[in-house]
Amino acid sequence: MQPVFYVTSYQNDQVHEILGRSQDRYKRVYLLVPNYQAQGFRGRFKLDYKGEIVEETYMPLGSLDFQVELSKIASLKPDAVFTSCPAHGVTLVNSTSSRPCRQIPVLSAFTVDE
Repeated sequence: MQPVFYVTSYQNDQVHEILGRSQDRYKRVYLLVPNYQAQGFRGRFKLDYKGEIVEETYMPLGSLDFQVELSKIASLKPDAVFTSCPAHGVTLVNSTSSRPCRQIPVLSAFTVDE
C-alpha cells in the first residue's frame, strides 16, 4: 500500500471575508492593502452591511513609508482601517501609533502574525 499525503489549504480571501462580515459596528472603512488582498473584505463589508469604503490604497509590496497614507486616513476619519500587509506589517503598525491615527481601530489579518 502506498503512503497517502494530504495537503489542505484555503482560499486567501476567506480570512478577510470573515472580517468584512463581522464588522457591523463600523460604517466607514479605509482599505490599505497590497494590490492583491482586499476583495474578500470589500465584498462582504459592502454586501452584508452596506458599509462605505471611504478610500482604497493599494501599496506596492515592500513599502516602508506610510506617511502619505496615514495623512489620508487622518483627514478622512474613517471608523476603522482594514489592512493586510504580510511583507511590511510591523512597520505599518509602528507608524499607526502616531497621532492622530492612534485612535482609529485597525482590522487586520496576516499583518504581524505571520
